[in-house]
Amino acid sequence: LPDGTTPAAATRAALAAWVTGPGNPYFAPAAANRVWAQLLGRGLTDPLDDAHDGNPPSHPGLMALLAHEFRAAGYDTKALVR
Repeated sequence: LPDGTTPAAATRAALAAWVTGPGNPYFAPAAANRVWAQLLGRGLTDPLDDAHDGNPPSHPGLMALLAHEFRAAGYDTKALVR
């Protein structure tokens, strides 16, 4: 997996569990950034698909808050939009 761990079984289910699991630091900010871009026309990182340490979000505190709230809501997109 991208974090260096090896799942017990190399399956799509193992990858999906990691992608949406709490051990993945990338999913929640990326998803929140995409929702932000859909609603406001531009993501907190621009370009949208170029999220890395060399391209920080325009508002890091907001990105952290959105990612935290998205995780806390169980990755519920409706709750994030609300």
